[in-house]
Amino acid sequence: MLLTASDSRCSRLNPRNLASVRKRFAELDTQLDPIMFAIGYPPPVFTAKCLQCTYQLALVVDAGPPTEVIVLGARARGISTAHTPDAVSFYLDQAYRARTRGAYTAAMAMYRAALEQFLQQQGFTQGRLVQRIEAALDANPPWVSHLDEDLMHALRRLGNDAVHGGDDASIRATHDRQLVHDTELLLVDVLDEVYEIPARREARRQRMLSPPRD
Repeated sequence: MLLTASDSRCSRLNPRNLASVRKRFAELDTQLDPIMFAIGYPPPVFTAKCLQCTYQLALVVDAGPPTEVIVLGARARGISTAHTPDAVSFYLDQAYRARTRGAYTAAMAMYRAALEQFLQQQGFTQGRLVQRIEAALDANPPWVSHLDEDLMHALRRLGNDAVHGGDDASIRATHDRQLVHDTELLLVDVLDEVYEIPARREARRQRMLSPPRD
């Protein structure tokens, strides 16, 4: 991989030559070291580019303690499926980026936004989120069996608390890794039910109706 630092003071680093990398870091003033630079400042971001396939990743270095490196894909769609609309994927992507950074409260806010956008994509566009949920429940589409009334309202409240929780630390404390993981599993079921199962059925139907001929 070829690392290119967004901070020009870090220059270009090639992990294949570890000796030169160590030398480069050793020459930097401690106040300019990219690891030290992360303390109290926006953490440095490196672009890692594969020397064979040219695929790129973003590496975010958090000085901690403990020091962590967060790896983000070029298109970090999170739990989005192949046929998830871009408008929904956007918020799932933002939730993924927050979750991988440990910002679980921010992730919950984005999952609430994803739910609202999902309902809009399904035709429930009137009123606030609570009214859209009620309209979806009245229409009773098949996916409601996965994302039922209690769970939709729970996700709505969790997202509201994330944004409007104020100084109540007890609310923010509930937004932990397990809660975010449970939310993701819930949404994965719905995305598969709404977008992927119909796509697989249609692909199978097309193969059977129009088989390849020699």
